[in-house]
Amino acid sequence: SEAQAEEAARKYDAAQAFQQLVSDLAGMLDVKAPEAARALETAVSRCEVQWSKMTQSRAQDAAEENELLRAAMEAAQGKQEEALESEEEAFVSTPQPGDIDEFGRDAGRERRNTRMEARRAFVESLDDTCGNAVDAIGFLLHPAPHVEDELGEMDAEALQMSASSNLFQDAADELASAAALAVALGLARDEDRASWRAAMVPFALPEAFAPFVQADVARWHILHAPASKSRDGGDDSSQKYSSIDAMPWHEALFSFDEGSDDTGSNDELVPRLVASHVLPILRRALASFDATLPSADMMATSLADAVGEVSIYVSDDD
Repeated sequence: SEAQAEEAARKYDAAQAFQQLVSDLAGMLDVKAPEAARALETAVSRCEVQWSKMTQSRAQDAAEENELLRAAMEAAQGKQEEALESEEEAFVSTPQPGDIDEFGRDAGRERRNTRMEARRAFVESLDDTCGNAVDAIGFLLHPAPHVEDELGEMDAEALQMSASSNLFQDAADELASAAALAVALGLARDEDRASWRAAMVPFALPEAFAPFVQADVARWHILHAPASKSRDGGDDSSQKYSSIDAMPWHEALFSFDEGSDDTGSNDELVPRLVASHVLPILRRALASFDATLPSADMMATSLADAVGEVSIYVSDDD
């Protein structure tokens, strides 16, 4: 009948469209999957290098701090010895108590005044010495920022963030984001679920969405050590994601129906992506983190939140 012919034509067109989508997706993955993996590796490596630099700097500061404290103590001891020698000389050269000088003054009082002056001089010199040492130590613990180094780090980070953000800019519309791909695949799934399952599409979904996950994880803020700062007024390409939930791939796939059965369940895709592409990155971030650094408190909280978030999706075996 005419209706059956129209239905057959519609299914044929849908099958052709799905075949074209799969072909375009395969071509995109050939190009973008390695680029996304490199972008993520660059972000993680920068994070590890930044923490390593800060740890080394902290160790050097501590060594210099100890050296300054030792120098301050030696200087203070020298000042004390000089003051005591001066006091002793003043005592020896002062007339004994009860002697009256030619002007009729009490020599004992003069001697006490001399000793008091010597003590005052000693205390003032000790305060000055220790104060200078403390100032020097404070400079080491809170050094003036190296403007060129900081700008260089900001430029490198901005380039990396922009590269991750614009990775799929030249892709076809249905492949330009995880959300767009999810819509395109959802239409094909709803057209013929039996064929969808027969083609084993649900098992290929993690690989299809992996580059989008990697590109977003590269902008996860736990990969950006406290030394890195974002420029004011930056566009979306410089945005860092505060959590997995805030990443576009997660929002697009959290309620995505994989079509592995007829229940519309979504029990595997997001956990598999987290286990494969998020958990290893979190482990590397934790391994490079130095909790002894003064600037580490906020990052420690962020890492703890990340661990709690990831633990929702992974099992003990992961």
